[in-house]
Amino acid sequence: MGAHHWAFIFDGPDLDPKKDRTVIDRGGIRTVLVGVPSVSVAAKTAVELVEEGAQFIELCGGFGPGGAALALASVIPAHSATPSTTKDNATMTPKLTRTNTAVMLVDHQQKLVAGSRIPDPETLARNSVGLVKAAKILGLPIIATSNGKALFGPFFPELVEALGDIEVIERSAIDTFDDARVTEAVQATGRTHLIVAGVSLPVCAAIPALSAAARGLHTYVAIDASAALDELELQTTMHRLSQAGIVNATYGALICEILADNADPKAKEVYHNIRTQYGFSKIAAVSAPAT
Repeated sequence: MGAHHWAFIFDGPDLDPKKDRTVIDRGGIRTVLVGVPSVSVAAKTAVELVEEGAQFIELCGGFGPGGAALALASVIPAHSATPSTTKDNATMTPKLTRTNTAVMLVDHQQKLVAGSRIPDPETLARNSVGLVKAAKILGLPIIATSNGKALFGPFFPELVEALGDIEVIERSAIDTFDDARVTEAVQATGRTHLIVAGVSLPVCAAIPALSAAARGLHTYVAIDASAALDELELQTTMHRLSQAGIVNATYGALICEILADNADPKAKEVYHNIRTQYGFSKIAAVSAPAT
């Protein structure tokens, strides 16, 4: 039997799903057209439509793949993904590119960075700045967010300088995707792949990464731009992420995948940035091309 109750969600400024709604009942088929102002409202509306009996929901193309994934995840229970589908998804993940990837930095705040043990605080700071600089060279959109600034301080100064005019979104929710501003910032990029780095790894990186994956985004964690307190915390978190189909990698490996071709005019600048930020020895640094 085909669907007899379907809905179409479209977006536009100042639309209200309670008022901007049309229901058409004809020939035993119910069609519901609903207008919403944002992807977060679209997600809530999708849940309501399913509860009302909608069997098929179509989203306006204006939401983009990222927004569609976020809305879709709201109506699919997290437990619906089986280990086999998670594994297949990880195996078939398309490559990271400059046009499909965004970067999210979570809670790289002064007091939190100072508490890192793997890597040590200085290395963590260098790697975090390196990720931001390389992402900007390659034109990747960056979402930055902090939590409890009064308790943990702001982002450390070198990272603030590297971010430039990129706003750091202050939130209270532990999961970044529980904050509508962060969720909408991710959706606004239109990207389907997300690199997450967070301080600390098991909370500020892993929880947003798991949420991103649940929303249909191909998700990666930059392990060396995130922080762990000890080896147990590092290994258990990496195992948890891998089980969920999330890729663990160093930021340099992810950046090289995005660069894709060493003949690219930006290759020298990218490699110089990675080498100097990783804190290589003076001998290795000599071979780094000048900017």
